[in-house]
Amino acid sequence: MKKHILKKFLHEIELSQEVIDLMKDSGAGISLDEQHKIKGIAKGMTPFLTTEDNKFFKAFTFRHNKQLKFIPEPDPILVYFNAAYLNYIQIKDKKKEIFEKLSGEKLSEVMIKELYDYFGVTSSFIILLFTSIEALMNRCIPKDYTYKRILSKKTEIFTKKQIEEHIPFEEKLKNVLSDATKKNYAVQHPTKYTHISNLKEFRNMIVHTKEAEGESTYDYVFKKALTFNYDETIDVVKDFCNYYTKPDFITECPCSYDWWTTNTTNYIAFGVYRWHSLDRTVRDKPILLWNKWDTWPYLWLCRS
Repeated sequence: MKKHILKKFLHEIELSQEVIDLMKDSGAGISLDEQHKIKGIAKGMTPFLTTEDNKFFKAFTFRHNKQLKFIPEPDPILVYFNAAYLNYIQIKDKKKEIFEKLSGEKLSEVMIKELYDYFGVTSSFIILLFTSIEALMNRCIPKDYTYKRILSKKTEIFTKKQIEEHIPFEEKLKNVLSDATKKNYAVQHPTKYTHISNLKEFRNMIVHTKEAEGESTYDYVFKKALTFNYDETIDVVKDFCNYYTKPDFITECPCSYDWWTTNTTNYIAFGVYRWHSLDRTVRDKPILLWNKWDTWPYLWLCRS
């Protein structure tokens, strides 16, 4: 990863100009400048937001200072991956700083800060990157999917929730995910998958830190942090996530800056949340996503 990722909101799509024009012509919708007038959301309805560049995405409500606010909902997989990336870009320089100071004639008090910083960013990188994988795997399991674990004397059946909470990572990936998605990254890309295995191993070292056998030391964790292949691992995790979703799910931001800004969010929409009906085949005509339209000033009330 040479650059920060393109940030996306949860289930974000781009509306066609046809739909945007329909929204404007209807005279419906609520400008964010007037959101203070909204006292509550009817049961069964979900708020959506639109932007100047025709993006459409889910939001959630939150009361702040007794006012109802509409907050765009980020994609958690991308949140964790991006947070891992923000740690990743610091690792190489911080490692260099450590060994520069170790090469000096004296060890200053600054050395302890450099060590804490380095092991802090590496630990954060590992935990957050692995969390993005776990969130991705759980999302790929359909809501009505059941997994059968066939044993010698019995067969155990797990619902999606039970799979998420009780099935070990390797079993979930190689058995559950391969059956639910008809894809198997470990089989298709065995060499790349070794980086996923190494990531999991290092993550477990950090999350379940134990003293080394025979003596009170944790140097094995720190040695791992100094030798781990961060560059290839983040690239493989990106590839892993895109393999199970779509090729551009995690992609580098096309902007020319080292930070990310979003366009102004203009309108609020409300709708029954049925995202399973959204797929690439209908994105050119989002108007087909709903079969009934209600009136709104500047915005939608859409029902399934």
